[in-house]
Amino acid sequence: MGGLRESESYPGSGPPRTGLLGAPGMARQSSVGSPLSQEVSSTSETISDPSTSNAVPAEEIYAQLSKLSQQVGAVVALTTSLEAQHSKAQNVIKELEDRVGMLEGLLKEARGAKDSEPVEPEPSEDTKHTSLVSMITEWKKSVEGQWTAVQEEWTSERERLAKAREEWETKANTVDSGLEHIDSGVEKIAKLQEKVDGGLLRLGKVEEGFERTSKVEERVGKVEDRTEKLEGTQRSWGDERRDILDRIQSLQTSSAIHGQLSHHLSMANGDVLKHNGGLVTPPSPRSQSSDSAGRYGRRRRGRKSSGSRGRSSSRGRASSGSRGDLERDEDTDTDATLASLTEDDVEKSASRHEPWPHRSRRYTSSRPRSGRSIPHRNIKIKENWSSLQGRIRKTQQVSSLFSNISGEKC
Repeated sequence: MGGLRESESYPGSGPPRTGLLGAPGMARQSSVGSPLSQEVSSTSETISDPSTSNAVPAEEIYAQLSKLSQQVGAVVALTTSLEAQHSKAQNVIKELEDRVGMLEGLLKEARGAKDSEPVEPEPSEDTKHTSLVSMITEWKKSVEGQWTAVQEEWTSERERLAKAREEWETKANTVDSGLEHIDSGVEKIAKLQEKVDGGLLRLGKVEEGFERTSKVEERVGKVEDRTEKLEGTQRSWGDERRDILDRIQSLQTSSAIHGQLSHHLSMANGDVLKHNGGLVTPPSPRSQSSDSAGRYGRRRRGRKSSGSRGRSSSRGRASSGSRGDLERDEDTDTDATLASLTEDDVEKSASRHEPWPHRSRRYTSSRPRSGRSIPHRNIKIKENWSSLQGRIRKTQQVSSLFSNISGEKC
């Protein structure tokens, strides 16, 4: 480019130029078929409208950029070759100018010598001189015409290079803006991907929450079943408790009646029966059957009520077996207590008809009794009552746990 700047200030100054490239039409042919014009035309063809460059994919943009870089490299190589040719032409022009200057100096010296010497010039020499001057002027005119053509070509090439540079800069700016848009789009896509990932994580957590809620609901259903079972057992325990209390009251009333009867019998037969033996009257079959039927009827009613409650609360599930086992255990306990109570009641009813001394002899005899005494019955009732209270406490704990779970679910 330095040679181009020197050439801008050079034409039009100094002595006339000599021949440069040989033929006069050679410069115009080189300007028409020069590779620079072909490269510039190819760049102008490859450059597209900036408004449509935004829709071009990134791969096409990179391909166009590579083509533009290759074309710019070719333009730079061409400019360097033109600068080299320009420098060579300037050197040739300088040499020609030096030669022309030398010839002009020689001509001036020759003219001065001719003027100083009053020698008549030969006509042949004058004709030779005029022919030489005319040839030099013609050659100078031809060189000047060629030089003007070269200058015009250089100016046109400079204009083309300037236009190509401007177009390349605009294209580069559009490519940069497109790359910026692409970067912003990539950032937006990354942000959207992060949001989608966050949404998927939230969905996973929600699904885990649903699974947990389903598990909690299953547990709540199990707890509800257990609470229903416990409520059924509690109802059965309440019925058993009422039966036990009724039996205790009946035992208390029977013991009070027995005490009164024994007292009256001792008052009536105190001075008649003084020996160890005596008249023993067994209990009547009717009284025994009525006592046993009443007690065993109450036991059968308790079993029927507990069985109906167990069937209603089972709901066709596999867990009804555990409840049935629990009720069977409770029935065995109640059967044992009823058996003990019935045996003692039978003995008591049998002893009602005996006189007081004989009954006292039975209690003081060394023969072991077949049934249980009243303190043993009281101990058994207390044990059953304590176990019943423990079960009631367990049911209360389970009901409180169920209320806590239902509160967490809400």
